[in-house]
Amino acid sequence: MPSAPKTIHDILADFREEALNNRDLGDRFERLTARYLQLDPLFADRFSQVWMRNERPMKGKPGDTGIDLVAEERATGEFCAIQCKFYLADHTLSQPDIDSFFAALGNGKFSSGLFFVPSLSFRSARTHRPRQPRNESPRRLAPGLERAHLSTV
Repeated sequence: MPSAPKTIHDILADFREEALNNRDLGDRFERLTARYLQLDPLFADRFSQVWMRNERPMKGKPGDTGIDLVAEERATGEFCAIQCKFYLADHTLSQPDIDSFFAALGNGKFSSGLFFVPSLSFRSARTHRPRQPRNESPRRLAPGLERAHLSTV
């Protein structure tokens, strides 16, 4: 008798079990998220292309800039910055984990941002607002920021 197909929850549990550390876990989740954005009808209709961190246009300096994926908006050709967060179970998401993403959103290269987590119940210390430097408008720091999750797949 064939086994039942794996659910997204099974895949995420496998990621947690097999990951060597948070970086490995994050890399796996980023690849899964990129593929999801390419295949999900809603996102596939919205984005014409999705790139991994090292393949993306406008990558600038090497290193972790807070942007994990970049997607091109089909309707406008503008770019959406995507941050993927999936840590080992003992880690609680905190402000330093997302500061670089908010800073990158404010650089003027992105028209929107998407914050991707595995589920709505993802652990967070509390909801944070991006720090706002003087003379910067909130729109420029966090343009069109949305939160998405894979728990309904």
